[in-house]
Amino acid sequence: MPATVRYAGIIACVQAVAGIAYAVLLLARQVLGERGADIVSEPGGNAGWVATGTAVFLLIVFGGVFAGGLGLARGTHRWGRGPVIILQIIFLPISFSMFGAGAWPLGVVTLVSALAILVLLFSPAAVHWAAAAFDTAGPEQRR
Repeated sequence: MPATVRYAGIIACVQAVAGIAYAVLLLARQVLGERGADIVSEPGGNAGWVATGTAVFLLIVFGGVFAGGLGLARGTHRWGRGPVIILQIIFLPISFSMFGAGAWPLGVVTLVSALAILVLLFSPAAVHWAAAAFDTAGPEQRR
């Protein structure tokens, strides 16, 4: 396994831990009865469940990305490459949205980490490693 895949998996795990931490924060705020304007725009009705629903969604997404990133970092699972790449593609426009909202430091970290993972996972060695899982031809057929 190339080192680029291992590094991408480690960075993805760090991103996933940050997302899981935010989900836990949302759940803690929900339990304490806090209602943040950043989550609920109009109070009333089912608005009290928005934080919980968001937290559950984030736990599912970032839990999957953490598992995939861990598999990449250990070199045990190639399937983690897909979820990690998809998250990075989603993070690109999100980082620019952060810039527009005035959260420059967070936007820069998000953009740089997403670009780093994409560069690492699309390096020639990483692509060759990923493609090897689908190579069904024997050595005599590759000539």
